[in-house]
Order: sequence, then C-alpha cells, then structure tokens
Amino acid sequence: MKKYILVVALATTLLGCKSAQRMTPVEAANKLGPNPHFIIDGQASDKSAMQTMEAEDVASLTAYYGKDATSRYGDKAKDGAVEIETKAYAKEKYQKVLKEASSEYKSRLEAEGGDDNFQYVLNGKALTENYAGDLASITPDLLKEIRIIESEELINSYNINGRAVTVVITANPPKNLYNKKEKYNQK
Repeated sequence: MKKYILVVALATTLLGCKSAQRMTPVEAANKLGPNPHFIIDGQASDKSAMQTMEAEDVASLTAYYGKDATSRYGDKAKDGAVEIETKAYAKEKYQKVLKEASSEYKSRLEAEGGDDNFQYVLNGKALTENYAGDLASITPDLLKEIRIIESEELINSYNINGRAVTVVITANPPKNLYNKKEKYNQK
C-alpha cells in the first residue's frame, strides 16, 4: 500500500494535480482510503492498472473524497476516487475543444498531421512541459479566445524558435485545478 501511495504522490507532484479540494498532492494521496475507485481515461479501472502506468504518461490526476466521491461513483468510491488522464487521452480532449472553437486551428492541425510541432501559449505563458492535462482542463465555457500567430511573433514575444504553428489561448482556469493561478498565469 505504501508503494501505491508513493506512486500517486509522485505522479501528482511531478505532473500537476487537479484536486477537488485545495491540498498538496501528498495530502491528497494520504487522504484516500485503502481501496479507492480508479478511473483511467474515463473508464473504471483498478489499482493494478494504475500501478503499471509510467509517471511520464500521466497528464492529470484528480482525487475525490467522501460525499463528493460517492455522489460521482456510488458506494464503490467510499474510500475515495482517483481519476487519471493519460497524456494521449488529454491530447484528444483539448484538440477536440480547440478544433470546435477554431476552424483555423482545425485546418492547421490537419495540415501538420498533429500538434507535435505546435507551440501552445496559455494566457501569455509559453507551455513547454507536461501541459496536456492543463489544456485538457479547458472546456468550451472556459475558453475565451484561440488564435494562431506567425513564427515571427513567437520569436519576438516568447524567444521561441522552430515551431510550425503557435496557438495562443486565453481561458479562465477551472475552479478545482491545483495551482490554477500558476498554471493559468494569473496573479
């Protein structure tokens, strides 16, 4: 069990955690009961599946407790619930939202064959590492604006070179996102 808690704490510490309550990732992991309910990429799962995951493949982790957990998942979540989104799943989610919001984004995504050569900028901050979970947390109601800028503006404004497409996103942070002010570049 200690190994399991350590894996959850490590994943949330390294990758950023969304939490239904404001607490550190270690506090969140320690608050779970002995048999929490696991949901990986929207599908019910078990602890063994979570334990085989590589930390670098996790985009986000959300922990729910008590009534919040049982209201979402029933009695099977009496010891809490842990939702995990992989980077691949998170990428599908944010691309869907952005494609629906911007035909230009959609056409550039199709032309490039994916977003591997995209630079995302969220609320004025260039995203460089482990951003899939943060982008996946943007829902249509949180999205304010999405625009594509040319590489010259990327170099001048952010000192970043070598990206085919720059996607500038303005969005409100989700209410339950851990470290939302930092992640959404707010003061």
